[in-house]
Amino acid sequence: MFDLIADGLSNKEIGQRLDLATNTVKGHVHNILEKLALHTRLQIAAYARSGGPMGPVPPT
Repeated sequence: MFDLIADGLSNKEIGQRLDLATNTVKGHVHNILEKLALHTRLQIAAYARSGGPMGPVPPT
């Protein structure tokens, strides 16, 4: 899901790709923001692109 957020997909688009309800995706995005102490989806994207503490995320 991390890479889909970084690619700029909406919650609805992510839900369709992963066969999840939009509200489920919203909950996961919220949890990611909380756990990483981030505030926006753009910050998630930047974090994903930089690789965070474990280095860059390999392309899928």
